[in-house]
Parts: sequence; structure tokens; C-alpha cells
Amino acid sequence: MSPGAWRRAAAILVGVPIYHITSPADADRLLADGVLEPPSLAAEGFVHCSTDVQVVATTAKWFAPDAELVLLELDPEQLGAELRWPEVYAGQRFPHVHGPLRAEAVVARLPWNPDDRASWAQLGEKEPKQVVTADSNRYRT
Repeated sequence: MSPGAWRRAAAILVGVPIYHITSPADADRLLADGVLEPPSLAAEGFVHCSTDVQVVATTAKWFAPDAELVLLELDPEQLGAELRWPEVYAGQRFPHVHGPLRAEAVVARLPWNPDDRASWAQLGEKEPKQVVTADSNRYRT
């Protein structure tokens, strides 16, 4: 198995859900047009995503408490773009999609309710899963 295939398999076998947090309008646009290029793609070269254990902290840090949001769960096998896992904060790797989001990668659209934070926060209390090693922070789908 090639190193790239191994990294892809390791990340998928771990089963870590990957979410893009966005507005309902952008989610609708993605599903209707088949593709979405959030502003971060042009500005930073990637689309920000979070794992299930990172959703609460991400929404608290980057969105207003009463923001209307949806979580788009993404299938790494269907991204059609490079997925990297850089260490954004000490010991925390966040998924970054280095290309536009494609509708076929969306496996679920979940409404976000600030009241859901307690149930999502319980996920963050679990032992974090190792997604990739420090020397293998990317794979291509």
C-alpha cells in the first residue's frame, strides 16, 4: 500500500466525522449548485472544517451565539480535494479541505441549535482519537 493510500485508510478507518459549519443559505447553495467555495478558500487556500469533538469550541469561538447554522457532515472519500490535518492549536489537528466543497461529499445536513452544545460537548470530554501522525498531515482523495 502506498504511503498516501495508507494515510487515507488510517483517517477513514478511525471514523472521525468531519463537519463544515455554515449558514443554511450556503448549505442550500452547495446542494443546489453542486459546489461551494467559501471565502476562506480564496483567502487562505482551504475550507475550514471541524471534527465532532471540535464543533462546540468552533461555534463558540467563530460564530455569534444566536447564529443560524448547519453542520454539513462530509465523506472524506468524496471530497475530490486534498484533506490536510494541520496542528492548529497545541495537540489539536483540524481538518482542512484544499478545494471547493462538492455536494456529493455531503452525507448529512444537521441543524445547529445553541441548546445542542451540551450534548456535543460530551463528545469533547471523551479521549481524543488519533487521526494522523505528526509527519503525515495530509492525504488525497
